[in-house]
Amino acid sequence: MIENFGTVSFHLQEERAERVYMIETCIGWGETMLEVHDHKNEHITTILTTTGIVVIKNSYTEKIITAYVPSPSHLISIFMEAGKTSVPNEFFTTTRRAYQILNELGL
Repeated sequence: MIENFGTVSFHLQEERAERVYMIETCIGWGETMLEVHDHKNEHITTILTTTGIVVIKNSYTEKIITAYVPSPSHLISIFMEAGKTSVPNEFFTTTRRAYQILNELGL
């Protein structure tokens, strides 16, 4: 459940409710795989889950700002920000599948 990552924001709960529902029912939230703290906005944390979902969270308030499936190029950026040299092939495939599911649903 999304609540495992923090308190859900109004934006996510109301404006992105359909996306959250589809992630929950078609993909799943998974577990935290990587956490990257934004060096420009120190209170913003990007969480990448084992199912390929990105959760953006305010680390001061513990409020989840938004959640989505990253594009392949964004996925690479997240791994680079975390100090990794590459995205594991099996994880790249997992994320691409999740991206295709939401894309086909128009989300």
